[in-house]
Amino acid sequence: MAGMFDDPEAGLLLGSRGDTAVSDPEAEAYLKLAADFTPGFSDVMSAKDAYEALMAGNYGDAALSSLGILPFIPNITRLIKPAKEGFDIRYLTRKGDEPRAEILTTKVEERANPPVPKVKLEEFEGRPFLTQYSDRTAAGGMLVDVNGVPVRVNLQGGQGFMFENPGQVWAADKTPASKILEAAEKLKQKYKTDPIWMPWTMAPTGGDHATMTGEVMLGYAAAAMDKKTKGELNKAIKAFIPDWKGVENPASLEQFRSISGKKRKEIQKVMDDDFRNKGGLSLSEARLAVSDATQLSKARTELKNVGEIFANKPLIDKSGHATYNTGIPGQGLGTLDESIMAYETLPVWAKLKNVTDPRNPSLGAMRSLETNLTAGFIDDKVLRGIENLRNTGLQNPLLKD
Repeated sequence: MAGMFDDPEAGLLLGSRGDTAVSDPEAEAYLKLAADFTPGFSDVMSAKDAYEALMAGNYGDAALSSLGILPFIPNITRLIKPAKEGFDIRYLTRKGDEPRAEILTTKVEERANPPVPKVKLEEFEGRPFLTQYSDRTAAGGMLVDVNGVPVRVNLQGGQGFMFENPGQVWAADKTPASKILEAAEKLKQKYKTDPIWMPWTMAPTGGDHATMTGEVMLGYAAAAMDKKTKGELNKAIKAFIPDWKGVENPASLEQFRSISGKKRKEIQKVMDDDFRNKGGLSLSEARLAVSDATQLSKARTELKNVGEIFANKPLIDKSGHATYNTGIPGQGLGTLDESIMAYETLPVWAKLKNVTDPRNPSLGAMRSLETNLTAGFIDDKVLRGIENLRNTGLQNPLLKD
């Protein structure tokens, strides 16, 4: 989850729950709901490079069909080198992590999803929105290889979840999902339109709660460790899961997914502390391996994807996500075409939190966002404020402590 706390998960528990509305005479409603909301997701959903290149050529539909490319988009296997992409140094947890991260390579079999359109914030003028944190985990593919070691981890996100699951814009545990939908219903009652959903980027440790991070560590161990070391690892995991079936047993993944996020993190820490140099992956490598390549160096509190919540539809009992069981009805609309920080869209909230530079909020201001589901309204004042901020030359550092 978040990255500002020693235990990011605990950070979300520091706030008190509530449903007090914050008055906003200028930009209208700013609905604030205190949270310990389940972290969101990251994104992948990037267009397929090879497919885009082919589509950019002078081929007609008939020619493409003759090549077997239409009417479907083929799966693409993408080689990713995080060090080449550039990544936030907070992915690393300890001394000695950097050399391993520098040579890390992964292969992702991307699913055949259509490209996600670019959108401008002004397209949503006149609409209310909700915003909350999102981890950086990838969606839209299968992680099949880490450093040449075969693994099999379904990448579900993350921000890209909204583009791969028709009828859903987000997934969370049932209680936080209910609160998000309740907030959306209140906004729709006031504005007579479904609210926009705009999650913002958490610190790199945010993905530690998702099952994907531990899954890649377990899958790597199953493929790379010798029999003796696997036995030692299995014994260590049994301290948390007494009936643990063993890393060699595919059924053990369901056991790992079914335990609490706290226990998953404890198991990940044991694998990082005691088995990283015995044929295992470090936690830093695992974080990088399951992250969306387009978010590796994103600044915290930066907005990325835009969706829409269907406020009058019921929650979806089974989201299909391995970590977050409840789906929020809605759809993905697109990816923002410029870098916009959450506080730039929340001028009244920024004033309440004494944020003088919305692109470079203080630690306390970021912590406030981290413990709240916040609502706003996209109007001309918000849009002009963002434009004016660009004209002043204020910039948020790419990697902020």
